[in-house]
Amino acid sequence: MPPVKIITKKIIYKLSYYFQIHRFLRNLNKNKVQILFYHGFSNEKNNFFSKFSDSKHLQIKKFHSQMKYLKNKYNIISLKQFVDSHKNGKKFPLYSLIITMDDGYLSNYSLAYPILKKLNIPATIFLTTSFVNQKEFLWMDRVEYALALARPNHYRLNVHDQKLLLDLRNDDLKLKSLKKIKSLIKSEPQGLRLKFIAELESLLKNKLTLNEKTPEIYLPLDWHQVQKMVEKELVSIGGHTHTHAILTKCSPKELKKELSLAKKIIEKNIKIKLLPFAYPNGTVKDFNKQIQSYLKQLNYSCALTTMSGFNNKKTDLFELRRIAVDDRMDWIEFIMNISGFRYLLLRLLKI
Repeated sequence: MPPVKIITKKIIYKLSYYFQIHRFLRNLNKNKVQILFYHGFSNEKNNFFSKFSDSKHLQIKKFHSQMKYLKNKYNIISLKQFVDSHKNGKKFPLYSLIITMDDGYLSNYSLAYPILKKLNIPATIFLTTSFVNQKEFLWMDRVEYALALARPNHYRLNVHDQKLLLDLRNDDLKLKSLKKIKSLIKSEPQGLRLKFIAELESLLKNKLTLNEKTPEIYLPLDWHQVQKMVEKELVSIGGHTHTHAILTKCSPKELKKELSLAKKIIEKNIKIKLLPFAYPNGTVKDFNKQIQSYLKQLNYSCALTTMSGFNNKKTDLFELRRIAVDDRMDWIEFIMNISGFRYLLLRLLKI
């Protein structure tokens, strides 16, 4: 049975939708710019591994419906158009909206790109370069895969000379343990993260590797696909670090490598110098002034967070806000969220 909080939320959203609050908010925010962000996509309704991916792989039918709605109701602009207008003090088109995707999954090309091309919708994809360039799977996907296929049992993982008990007897308990492990990994220094994950994979005897049996939702783009999208001038590319590092957990040396190497690899492959950037994880705890200063030194054009909200001419270009879209959202929640309803609730009700 769904938790009371989820049921209450759905009731609030449905009532607000019924009373057309989204139309009022959409008009109220027409001079602001919102940036949506996606991750991967799936053409399967009940993909087994999607359950463990925090719903970040959106059903492609939902994406298609969303894009058709946005094309009809909003003025979809490129991220570059927004940045140029911001820097030059120009007005943004009314009802401006930007589409972005993080990480660099193959499904951005195989599933989402045909829809973008058909509807002539620009988008920016932020690439984790070790994922695309060296086919090194994203650390969170490695953790999700290891737990998803773990045999039902109790496990003990060594963490800083302490034993972390993992109860993986069923999928619900696996999801609880997954949340705990991800939170722990995000708090670890960059240098210890990969060691921790390798120990987890060894304990559970499951490692995500590239072969003919690799689940499609975990596969990365390749440079040929990236170049093909960029050549059509509909898709632009940005940086998302080299290894999807939590930048505030990096040493100064690690920080410089994550940002400079990612930029160097992308520039080499797509011949574009001025790139936007998206902070991995992207909360207020995941970046600081030192990181922003180094991004500016490297000539990144802007930086996007995952903090919810709208953008305007006063918004810091290195703290741009975005609205997340995932597979948990039904149609009403999607419409309400992009109108600014969730942001309003977060500000007024602190939920």
